[in-house]
Amino acid sequence: MRKRSTAGFIYALQAEGSVYIKIGRTTGSIEHRLKTLQTGQPTPLHIVAHQGVETDLARIEHQIHQFLATERQQGEWFALKLDANELAALIQRAVEHLREQDEQARERALEKAARKKVYLSAVRTKREAAGLRQETLARQASMSVFTLNRIECNKQPLQEEEGIRLAQVLGCNPLELFPALQSAIQQFNAAQENTHAD
Repeated sequence: MRKRSTAGFIYALQAEGSVYIKIGRTTGSIEHRLKTLQTGQPTPLHIVAHQGVETDLARIEHQIHQFLATERQQGEWFALKLDANELAALIQRAVEHLREQDEQARERALEKAARKKVYLSAVRTKREAAGLRQETLARQASMSVFTLNRIECNKQPLQEEEGIRLAQVLGCNPLELFPALQSAIQQFNAAQENTHAD
């Protein structure tokens, strides 16, 4: 599981007389961060803008850096003008972008879980409905129990020849053991019917 970063601040600072802006993050105070960065720097630094964020501090900073890739000069230094409102807008844009990414990731995970559930039911449910033990079905379909178990647990894809042998023993259409393929065929046929209807 991905770790979520702690809360903190996104800041923008500038060296006196420089046109470059450094955009960074800190979990401490802005004053302490500025003092730390100032150490060893001959030119005075000053904070241009800063804003607190409640979570995902590192991800938000990284996303802002990606947004500003064309303005990046070196490291966290960028050639641009930035005020408090513009920094706030960048942070909001990054938050929304990351939220959309997370939502898409959740949808992909749900789709994967759904495919796995359907795939499991396609082989295991047929076997259980036929009242067959794994050992019996594996022997009659000329495959090892190990292979059949991996197929039923979605750890190994069902090959075409295996599907045909299993279907013969289970007394079903081989397509019923390939639900994704069966669904694609149904969608194709439906599309063809609609085309002819038009």
